[in-house]
Amino acid sequence: MRYLLPALALGLAGPAFAQEAPPPAPQDQPEAAAAEAADEADDGGRIVGGTPALPGTVPWQVEIVTTNTKLTDAELQQDRALGIKRQLWETQHLCGGALIEPGWVLTAAHCFVDKNDGLRALGERAVNLGGQDLRYTTPMRIERVAVFGSYSRKGNKKNDVALLKIEPIPGRTNAAIADRAKPIRLLGSKPGDRPLALQDKVTVTGWGITGAHEDGDVRDLAKRPLRSSPELLEVGLQVKPQADCREKVAGAASRGGLGSGVICAGAGANESKDSCSGDSGGPMTRMQGRERLLVGLVSWGVGCGMMGRPGIYANITEPAIQKWIERAKKSAPPGKVARVK
Repeated sequence: MRYLLPALALGLAGPAFAQEAPPPAPQDQPEAAAAEAADEADDGGRIVGGTPALPGTVPWQVEIVTTNTKLTDAELQQDRALGIKRQLWETQHLCGGALIEPGWVLTAAHCFVDKNDGLRALGERAVNLGGQDLRYTTPMRIERVAVFGSYSRKGNKKNDVALLKIEPIPGRTNAAIADRAKPIRLLGSKPGDRPLALQDKVTVTGWGITGAHEDGDVRDLAKRPLRSSPELLEVGLQVKPQADCREKVAGAASRGGLGSGVICAGAGANESKDSCSGDSGGPMTRMQGRERLLVGLVSWGVGCGMMGRPGIYANITEPAIQKWIERAKKSAPPGKVARVK
């Protein structure tokens, strides 16, 4: 099983924020980690079958990084076997996220929950924002994290939502770059919003690998090493019936149904388009008139880019989720990762 750490749509709403040319790519960092560990919710893949997002069109996208960048012996051996020397932006990347208000970010709960449902330490994570190229963002400190109280990686994985409060880091955060980040509104947060419906076209964005692969594999279907990209990628999907995800993805985890808290989305029958590991917590959006709205967060699935196999996304248009977000803003304790009911 893979966790999605996750669009081909034109005419994104809002002003375009010109993105300066990135600095030269950093030198290879063979001593830094490609991922923290097998239970870190990242098996190497990312957006599959996507294209680079136009500069400045996804100003709400943020990156969540790991502060633990030490390679394990197994990872070093695996990279040597694949002939890979990973760069610093590859070793740090963990999840995506969406800025929903100044200082507040939504992402997937599993980015802060370990495989035994324990909570990660606050200092194990940081945020980068302000650019669509990972080599040209600025760091922010995570001040607190609220994890949806009932979320379980060992259970049915519903309500895969976390809320982060972020703050500038004195002497490190570049205010000019940080100001490029612009929030996105949640669908359902204003009267008159059209509800999400079957066959709606949605867009998912994330950084990294484009190769379809089987669950747990470190190579794509053509047996090439899976690698990531510093450019933000986007892929267009459609909302599918939940039965598609129960039958082809969730299996035993869907006993009793998936429920309204998740969105099933995928590509056409003959298309290899998907989100994948490394995209987790990243935004799923939909157009409404000239405005692009946030409807979901990349959650989980099985394999990546496999034809006929959709993925599962947290549904943040649900009134219960939006009420939880407002509650979490007020009740999440500072200086820690905590569950909020």
